[in-house]
Amino acid sequence: MTLSHLYDDFGSTAYAAEDMQTSLTEDGLEDVRLGAFEKGYRAGWDDAKNAHEAHREKLSVDLAQALQDMSFTYHEAFSKLTLSMQPLLTNIVTKLLPNIAQETLCAHVAAEVSALMKAESEGCVEIAVVPENVALIEQALSDQPALPFLLTPDPRLGKGQVFLRLSNTEREINLDAMQNSILAAVDAFFEQTRKDANHD
Repeated sequence: MTLSHLYDDFGSTAYAAEDMQTSLTEDGLEDVRLGAFEKGYRAGWDDAKNAHEAHREKLSVDLAQALQDMSFTYHEAFSKLTLSMQPLLTNIVTKLLPNIAQETLCAHVAAEVSALMKAESEGCVEIAVVPENVALIEQALSDQPALPFLLTPDPRLGKGQVFLRLSNTEREINLDAMQNSILAAVDAFFEQTRKDANHD
C-alpha cells in the first residue's frame, strides 16, 4: 500500500504556474513592469512629498518658537534696562530738580508779580514765602524797583511754595507739588514696568 494519499501533490501546481508564466506575452510582461514602476514611483513621490511637508511644518514651528524667544528676550532686556534706570531718575527728581526749582523760584516770582501789576497797577503785591527764602526773594526783586512788594514769612509753606496777593487776586507758585507729581509719575511708571515684567 502506498503512502501517496497522505501527502499533497505539488506537481500539478508547479505545472500550472509554469503554464501561466508561459501564457504571459511580452506585452503583458511590459504592462506588469510599467504598473510596478508607476506604483513604486507614486509611493516614492508620496514619501518625498510627506517628508517635505513635515520638514516645512517643523521649520514653521521652529521659526515661530525662535521669534517668540526673541520677543521674550527683547522684552526681558527692555524691562531690566528700564528698571535699572529707576535710581537715576528718582535721584534726578528728588535731588537735582529741587535745586533747579530753587534757582528758578525767583524768576517765577518776578514773572508773577509783573503779571499781577499789569493786571492791577494800583497797590502792593504781598508775597508769602517760607522764612528761609525771604532773603533770596528780596534780593531778586530788589533789582526791579518798579515792582512794589511786601514779603511775609510763612513757616507753613514749603521751600518751593509762594503765595502772591494783590487786592482780590491771589496766585500760587507750587514747585513742591510739581516735583511730587513728577516723582509720583516716575514711581507709577516703574511700578507698571515691574508688573508687566512679572506678567511675562
